[in-house]
Amino acid sequence: MKETIGIIIAIFLFAMVYIIVLIIRSIQKNYRFYQDNNKLNLEQKDSLKCIHIEKLDTPEKYYNRHYNYLVRFENIDTHQSIDLYVIEYDASNIILDEEYVVNHDGIVLFSIRETFF
Repeated sequence: MKETIGIIIAIFLFAMVYIIVLIIRSIQKNYRFYQDNNKLNLEQKDSLKCIHIEKLDTPEKYYNRHYNYLVRFENIDTHQSIDLYVIEYDASNIILDEEYVVNHDGIVLFSIRETFF
C-alpha cells in the first residue's frame, strides 16, 4: 500500500516538474521572440492622407497576421506616397481623402486615428 502511494506521488511530482519546465521554456521562447522584434521594430508615427484603397487577391502575412488590403497614403508634410498593408477591419474604417495619424513600420499599419480639425 505504501509502495503504491509512493509511486503515485512520484508520478505526480514528475508530471508537475515536467509542466513547470514546459511553461518556463515557452516563456523563454516568447521572450526571445519579442526581444528580437523590438530590435527590428522601426515604428513611425506620421500624419497621412488616404489616396487609394485596394483589396489584395492573395493576403500578405506579416507578424503572424494576414493583411487583405493595400492602402496608399500620402504624407502631408513631404507629399511622398507610402503603401501600407492593412487588415480588413481597419480598411473598412478608412475614408478616401481623409487625414489620419498612423503608426506603421513602413510596410504594415499598426494603428490609425482620425484627425479632427
